[in-house]
Amino acid sequence: MAREDTSFSSDEGQTVCEGPPGLQDLRLAELGLHLRMQCHPSFGHQDYLFFAAIGFVIFAAGTVLAWLTGVVMVLFERYVKREDGQLDLEKEGVKEEGGR
Repeated sequence: MAREDTSFSSDEGQTVCEGPPGLQDLRLAELGLHLRMQCHPSFGHQDYLFFAAIGFVIFAAGTVLAWLTGVVMVLFERYVKREDGQLDLEKEGVKEEGGR
C-alpha cells in the first residue's frame, strides 16, 4: 500500500527520501534503520530479568514435579509389594539373618 505523499529519487546508489517533511533528505538505508528502531524496539534490562525469573520458575516447577513423581512411584511400589505379600517375606528374611 503506497502513500501518495511519499516519494523517492530514482538514483539507486544514493536514494534519498523527498517526502514527507520529517523524513526528507534521508538516505533510504538510513531511513530503514530509523524506521526499524521505531517499529522494532529492543528488550530492556527489566525484560531480561523477567525472562530469567520465568525460566527459573519453570525449572524449579519441573524439578519439584520430577521429585514428587519419584516419591509417588516409590510409595506405589511399596504398596503393591505389601498387597502381594512380598514386603512381609523380605522383612522375615532380614529377621532370620539377624537372629543367627
